[in-house]
Amino acid sequence: MRTTLNLHPADGVRAFEDAYPAVAEAMGIDPATEQPIPFDPTDRRFLQAYFDQLHRPLEAQGVDFWWIDWQQGSESGLPGVDPLWLLNHFHLLDSARSGDQGMTFSRYAGPGSQRYAVGFSGDAVVSWASLAFQPEFTASAANIGYPWWSHDIGGHTRGVRDDELATRWVQFGVFSPIMRLHSANNPFICKEPWVFPAEARTAMGEALRFGTAWCRTCTP
Repeated sequence: MRTTLNLHPADGVRAFEDAYPAVAEAMGIDPATEQPIPFDPTDRRFLQAYFDQLHRPLEAQGVDFWWIDWQQGSESGLPGVDPLWLLNHFHLLDSARSGDQGMTFSRYAGPGSQRYAVGFSGDAVVSWASLAFQPEFTASAANIGYPWWSHDIGGHTRGVRDDELATRWVQFGVFSPIMRLHSANNPFICKEPWVFPAEARTAMGEALRFGTAWCRTCTP
């Protein structure tokens, strides 16, 4: 068992956060001003404080790796540089600082992302169209060299409850290198197989057991 925490760093560091005083001082800001510290991974000083003050104290408490989320796009301190790509790069370097391979779990940030440990396709909508897209996206990720790929099996958000959709998605998803049933915190779109009616629950259980057995035969 390993522990990860989900990061949404786009809002920067605010005065109500426990680590704010230390980050403010590292950035040359008087903490008493409660001035928000913008997220900017192109700023070396911010990046150092980001790891030293925000993450390493939590790693000392038992966080094994980080789930980097909700931070992609074209807005950064350098024109055309995707902040998610920078986060993937520097988080992996930081996680490998002790000399091992390092570990990150992050959204796809375009070609090149395959160099950064475990990836996922983003927040999948609960729909048949979204499920139909996942085989293409998964194959494309494999084709550019992504060995450890995952997606939100069953869909993450929106849509409506559909037990057959969830079952079919699990039957496909068990063949993912990283098998991850995932959804938003919503009582209407739970993904735990045991909360489904008997027919869907049985089919999901059979698929999960088959996928587990299949993965064991593929392990060198």
